[in-house]
Amino acid sequence: MRVLIVGSSSTIGRHIGGLLSREHSVYYAGRKNADFFLNLERQEDHFPAGEEFDAVIHCAADFGGEREDDFFRSEIVNAIGSLTVARISRKVGANHLVLLSSSSAYYSPGHPFFNAYALSKRHGDELASLYSQKFGIALTVLRPTQVYGTDDGYRIHQPLFYHIIGQAAQGKDVVVHGGNDAVRNYLHIDDLADVAKRVLQKRVVGTFPVSSQRDWALSEVAKTAFDVFGTQGKIVFDTTKADVFSLAAPDSASFYDKIEMIETVDLRQGIERIKMTRSAR
Repeated sequence: MRVLIVGSSSTIGRHIGGLLSREHSVYYAGRKNADFFLNLERQEDHFPAGEEFDAVIHCAADFGGEREDDFFRSEIVNAIGSLTVARISRKVGANHLVLLSSSSAYYSPGHPFFNAYALSKRHGDELASLYSQKFGIALTVLRPTQVYGTDDGYRIHQPLFYHIIGQAAQGKDVVVHGGNDAVRNYLHIDDLADVAKRVLQKRVVGTFPVSSQRDWALSEVAKTAFDVFGTQGKIVFDTTKADVFSLAAPDSASFYDKIEMIETVDLRQGIERIKMTRSAR
């Protein structure tokens, strides 16, 4: 199978590509380190004629911000960009498009993390879905929770998680803002990559949440990290600061049943892998 991954600079895209390349021919499209140049911010595809692929996996994204320009850029890249990738999929003859979205697309006004990124991701999902229905492309939209791995490239999007790991590794106290022991759902990149692989194999279509089998309170994350690193720090709640909000995840059990998958990397195993990577440096 020839697979095109859009998002040549995406840490997630590269990891998925690495797994798929064991069995398939994988190519990348993006602004740098790519087989095919593609800049979704320009709203142009300019994809060369004559190229053919069996499947396209869209991993590129803009993570927005609070400035005015961030609103426009995130909508262009995440919404119009997803529509552009759907058009490219049709152009290259791909019969399956996998759109890597985000659990943020479930957020609505009133949610503490509802922002331009969340809204633009949902717009992208909806535009790609409408286009795919119109032009007969099998579409799978995956909405993962907070993705982490051993590579430092994940740190920028999960700063709280990696801060906890860093403090535990040094035996320092973990200070949590506020009095709320917030709940998060952390998904290891190996499991997300396996999901993408199985979706292609089984040609499962639809929109699905992709989450870890359980949520973790921040204190539990810290305790697990202290245990893995063998250190003795404490978890301290600083009630002079605003609370950290919880981000409980949608249940993925029925989806995992559909693709015949079980989660293979739980949080403790994931932190152990991070420790091993740090020790090897």
